Amino acid sequence: MGIADLPPIAKRILAARGKKEEEIETFLLSRLSDLSDPFLLPDMEKATERAMRAIRSQEKVGLFADYDADGITSAALVFRFLRRLSLAPVVYIPKRSEGYGLSRRAIEVFRKEGVSLLLCLDCGSTNEEEIAFAKENGLDTIVIDHHEITSPPSGAEACVNPKRQDSSFPTRELASAGVTFFFLMALRRKLTEAGIIKEKVNLRTELDLVAVGTYADMVPLEKDNRILVRHGLQVMRERPREWLNVTKRMGVVGTTIDEWTMNFLIVPRINAPGRIEDPMSSFIYVTSEDRSEIEKAFAHLCMCNAERQRMEEETLREAVEMIEREGLLARRFLVLHKRGWPLGVLGLVAQRLAETYKRPCIVLSEQDGLWKGSGRGVEGFDLYGTLSCLSHLFSRFGGHKYACGLTLEEGSLARLKDEVEGLLEGFETVRREAVIDAEAEFEELTAGFAEFMELLSPFGVGNPRPSLLLRPKRLELKDGEHVKIIDRKNVTWDGILRTQPKQTFRAIIASPQVV
Repeated sequence: MGIADLPPIAKRILAARGKKEEEIETFLLSRLSDLSDPFLLPDMEKATERAMRAIRSQEKVGLFADYDADGITSAALVFRFLRRLSLAPVVYIPKRSEGYGLSRRAIEVFRKEGVSLLLCLDCGSTNEEEIAFAKENGLDTIVIDHHEITSPPSGAEACVNPKRQDSSFPTRELASAGVTFFFLMALRRKLTEAGIIKEKVNLRTELDLVAVGTYADMVPLEKDNRILVRHGLQVMRERPREWLNVTKRMGVVGTTIDEWTMNFLIVPRINAPGRIEDPMSSFIYVTSEDRSEIEKAFAHLCMCNAERQRMEEETLREAVEMIEREGLLARRFLVLHKRGWPLGVLGLVAQRLAETYKRPCIVLSEQDGLWKGSGRGVEGFDLYGTLSCLSHLFSRFGGHKYACGLTLEEGSLARLKDEVEGLLEGFETVRREAVIDAEAEFEELTAGFAEFMELLSPFGVGNPRPSLLLRPKRLELKDGEHVKIIDRKNVTWDGILRTQPKQTFRAIIASPQVV
């Protein structure tokens, strides 16, 4: 379908989303050639120069990454790239119990392995002391990150982060996997110009990992993110790698690869080991080329995910009981803490509480005499920026607008509860209204509209599926959630109910899905 052939309903949806006519072609077609120049990221020149020296000299390179899906896919991207160049990186992905970010413990491991260049992936922007310690022990550090940052660590060789104040990169809200991909784009260019790479290195094949990391971190699917994920999903559909083939053979994923598949089937399983134990099985799952090894790793991921679901539901139930028992809904900011709550599910529980009660939430558990946990915000509220005002209470703190991780001492708990409440003075939760992209007739849901939906994808944060106002003749409930929608020409459409309709209704809001 050409842009000129877009049906009227498509043009109404694009207009409702603020797309100007001259922007539509670039937005819908999203070519890889439209990606921003990686050298617009701060310190990219320094980072690639230091990495080139390591590759030329066959230095021992260490990869330190966060334990979530974004960090794991970031590490996998660099690992696979360096392996092509006959380097064997030392990989260290910490257990959650070790805490977030670079640690002295990890640096000691790298030092003993003879590492001279360390890449911090999805972390490192606030690890000033640890990077200085690495330098004292003969390790140069390159930070590749996307978390909020005040100033880059002074001891780092380079800090590539689109959220630096001096960044001119067009997409500020990249996931770490996206930042890492741009680093590899820049490094490939430099290595090719220097004649170190003799054959073409096709980075497009790595976009499946970038798509996983980008969905995992829930960044807006706009600008560069949209391009990366669009082509990443395309790679997964057309040329799936063995990790995805195993996932299909084991019946977890079908032929459809979309935002639902990513958000509810793939990402939670990659995240699960890092939530409850050692995350290295997830790294093996996305980097191994041995089918039996991948099958073994994936079976472990599924087992961890089932345990994660059990722990999450139990912790959520206890948290809700605590809110009701202690009358905490009188507060504008929920702060919940209990010894014994599993660290790995605190962020998930905080997210669900924030969504349910429409207010920011922090959930904490005690470990080694310190209270550690996660916070989640709500629409219209900058959680990270607000809590930054209370940095004097925290031993460790980091994150971004809607999510953060924090550690504090027992004596600071009461102060945290009181002071966060004061920070919400005058803040009112944004009341979510139903968003309608366009009013439509059932007759407009044609093959041409289906083609437009394909062009408009990928869907997710920043680019949701279109919501259409439709006026059916009647609805027929099939079971608890499945419904038959009969239009005025007596054509039947299948649907899933998200909210129960009133006895008398005139219209429905629907998000069409092509199957």
